[in-house]
Amino acid sequence: MKRNIFFILLFIFIRLSANAQLTEYDTIKTGYRFSSNGSWITGNVERLILNNQFDFFRNGKNFSFKSSNQYTYGTIFKRETENDFFLRNFLYHNYKNKVYPYAMLWFQSSKRQLLNQRWQSGLGITYRVWQQNKLSIKTSVTLSYETSIYENKQFNFIPEGVSEQKVNCWRGTGRIWGVYQHKKLKISNESWYQQATGDANNYRLLSQTQVDYALSKRLSFRTQFQYMYENLVVSRVKKEDKMLTFGLAIGNF
Repeated sequence: MKRNIFFILLFIFIRLSANAQLTEYDTIKTGYRFSSNGSWITGNVERLILNNQFDFFRNGKNFSFKSSNQYTYGTIFKRETENDFFLRNFLYHNYKNKVYPYAMLWFQSSKRQLLNQRWQSGLGITYRVWQQNKLSIKTSVTLSYETSIYENKQFNFIPEGVSEQKVNCWRGTGRIWGVYQHKKLKISNESWYQQATGDANNYRLLSQTQVDYALSKRLSFRTQFQYMYENLVVSRVKKEDKMLTFGLAIGNF
C-alpha cells in the first residue's frame, strides 16, 4: 500500500499543473540569505547558544531548487551541548503554479538528541492557499522514507522498524508555511508535523517563527523562535526543545 501511494505521488509529480499568483521567492532567479542568531549568559550560569542558517534558491523555467541549512552550537559551563546540523533540500516542478509537486532530501544530526544521523527522502505536493501583496500561505503533504541512527538503543518505547540503534520508517508529513510583510516588518512561520505510517507513537513536530525588521535593503535584525517535539527519544533525552535567539540576517529576499 505504501509503495502504491509513493508511485501515485510520482505520477502526480510529473503531470500536475495549474495557475497561480507568484511570490518574491518565485520571481527572483537566485536568492540567498544568511542569518546568525544567539545568546550568551555568564555569572552563576554560563550558557552559549549560536544558531546559524543559510538559505539558497535557484529558479529555472520549470524547476526550482531550494536549500535550507542550519547549524546550532551550544555550551553550558564550556561543556559542549549542541553540535547539530539540519539540512533540507527541495526540487520543485512547475513551481509557478497554484499546485505543484516536489522532491525532498533531508539530513539531520543532533548531539542534543543523541542522534548520529537521519536521512529522509520523498515526494510531495504544495498548494498555495492564499496569496496577496502582504500575506502568503502555502500548505504541503509529503510521503517520505526515513532512516535514523542513534547513539544507543535505549528508546522510551519500542518503535516499529527498529534494529539495534537504527529505526527505519515511512512518514506522512503535513506542512504549513506563511509570511506576512508590512513595510520594514516581516513575520514568517514554517511548521511540519511528521507521522510514521505504521506506528502511531512515532511522530514529531517542528516549528520555526522568525520576525525580521529591515535595517537596510539587505540587512535586518532578526528574532527567531524554534520549537521541536520528538515523541521517540533515547534515554536521558527530553522530548521537547525550545530556543529563542536574536541576531542579524543578510540576503536579497
